[in-house]
Amino acid sequence: MDTTAALLRTAVFLAGTCILVEGGGIGAQVICPAGYKYYQGSCYSFKTEVVNFETAREICQADGGDLTSIMTRSENIYVGNMADGQRSWIGGIRTKSDAVTTSFRWVSREPWGFTSWRKREPNNWGGREHCIETNFVRRAWWNDHFCTKEKPFVCEISIL
Repeated sequence: MDTTAALLRTAVFLAGTCILVEGGGIGAQVICPAGYKYYQGSCYSFKTEVVNFETAREICQADGGDLTSIMTRSENIYVGNMADGQRSWIGGIRTKSDAVTTSFRWVSREPWGFTSWRKREPNNWGGREHCIETNFVRRAWWNDHFCTKEKPFVCEISIL
């Protein structure tokens, strides 16, 4: 086997998903699974299938990832644009299912910090809005919503 070729193409397996890394060092290129696009250390896919929050998670997990966790303003804009402005599930959930809790977490367990709530959100309307959608009213604005509602979603497979 040609060792140079082996160094230039490396397969990385994350949760059973094969991610190809071509080249080495600064010039390395990540090749995401089919239907995914690379952006800042992760592979993302906008799924047009309209499903509830839990089913969206299951589909993302079957791909080796989860619903996306958004850490920065630039990532938020990228995800909002990827979803083409459609109201879509992302991976944020309320920490308690009660009417007063305003704490959220990412399903991936990444640290909660950056937010992009629409004005007067989150409001937990009816005491039952426990999941987060993006592109509410405007691109990349968030809303807490009923987890049973069906909508498209964004998956993320973290590389880093």
